Amino acid sequence: MKKLVIFDVDGLLLNTEFIWQKIWNEVGKRNHVPAFGPLFHKAVGTNGDMVMNMLRKELPALTSDEIDKLRDDVFALGDVQMDRDLSLMPGAKELLACLEEKKIPMAVGTATSRIKTMERFAKMQITQYFSCIVCGDEVKKRKPDPEIYQTLLAKMKTAPEDALVLEDTCYGVEAAHRAGIDVIMVPSINAPTGTDRQRACAILDSLYDVHKLISYGTIQLMPAHSSGEAAL
Repeated sequence: MKKLVIFDVDGLLLNTEFIWQKIWNEVGKRNHVPAFGPLFHKAVGTNGDMVMNMLRKELPALTSDEIDKLRDDVFALGDVQMDRDLSLMPGAKELLACLEEKKIPMAVGTATSRIKTMERFAKMQITQYFSCIVCGDEVKKRKPDPEIYQTLLAKMKTAPEDALVLEDTCYGVEAAHRAGIDVIMVPSINAPTGTDRQRACAILDSLYDVHKLISYGTIQLMPAHSSGEAAL
C-alpha cells in the first residue's frame, strides 16, 4: 500500500508545458525562424543549459546572439502568457481533493524554481494540499537524476516502496525509477517511449484516470495516522 503520492508539476499538475509550446511557436514566427517552434518537444523536461546546447546544435545557421534573442523573447512572452493562461491540468483538482479526503500525504518534486512554483501554486490555490515541496533550485542534480525524489523520501521519512510518483516526461519517469519508486506516467507533450513503458507501472491519458484507479481500489493507499506539520 502506498503512503505518499508525489507529483511533478509542469505538464502534470499545471498546463505550463502547453503554454511554453505555444510561446515557442509564436517566437519562431516573430523572428522568422520556423524551425524553432517544433524544437520545443526536445526541450521538454530539460534545463536551461541543455536547451541552449540543443538549440546551437539544431540551428547551426544562427549566431549566438540570435539564439540568445530567441531565448530572451521566450521568457518575455512567457511572463505575460503564463500569468494569463495558467490552469490546472484535467483531473488535477479532483485527484487532489480525493487524496486529501482519504488523508493521503502529498508532495511535489519539480525542476521549476521555488519562487515560480509557489507563485503558480498560490494562483491555482493548491499549496495547502502538499506536505513537502522540493524545487529545482534546491537540489544539485536535475531529473533524470533521482536526487529530487530521494530528497523528498528523506524529508517525508518514507521508504521508496511506500511512495508513488506521477510524472509526464521520460526524464521524470527515469528519475523515479532510479529512486526505486513506482511511477505512473501521464504524458503531456511527448509520447511515451519503449523505455518509459518498461519503467512505468502504468501509462494513463489524464489525472482523471489516476483518480479512477484510486476510486476503484486498483491503487491501494494507506492514510496517514497524523498529518503533522507541513515541511514546505
